[in-house]
Amino acid sequence: YCTVGNFGSENRMDYTIIGGQVNLANRLEAQADTDQILVSHETFALVQDCIICESKGEISVKGVAHQVKTYQVIGINHEAEILNTTESMWVDKYDGFSMQVDLKRIDKLRVIESLHRTIQQIQGYTGIVDTAPKQD
Repeated sequence: YCTVGNFGSENRMDYTIIGGQVNLANRLEAQADTDQILVSHETFALVQDCIICESKGEISVKGVAHQVKTYQVIGINHEAEILNTTESMWVDKYDGFSMQVDLKRIDKLRVIESLHRTIQQIQGYTGIVDTAPKQD
């Protein structure tokens, strides 16, 4: 639990939040990569129906006696439902790769150019020469 409100005296008052969960949130934020959100199992259990998360394993957290099971927030669940039912949107994600496309909103030529550059980078890095699908 957390306590939120004005703390202090007449001479010095501050609106703040204190408690063990605040410490945990701070530690999870510190463990997260840039543009990444980590949540604990307790938070995941509360939001799993509306937020898409990926298990990231357990971590040791200063100030917490037990291992903390963590999840990375991937997206909002209603978006996943739309992606599964709409031809104009889709997501492809696995280790080291993530792509979300909304054909109604993107600049198609810029995306095609970006994908070509990405293919060239991957081919150069892995030594793969031809990635075109074989025609029957």
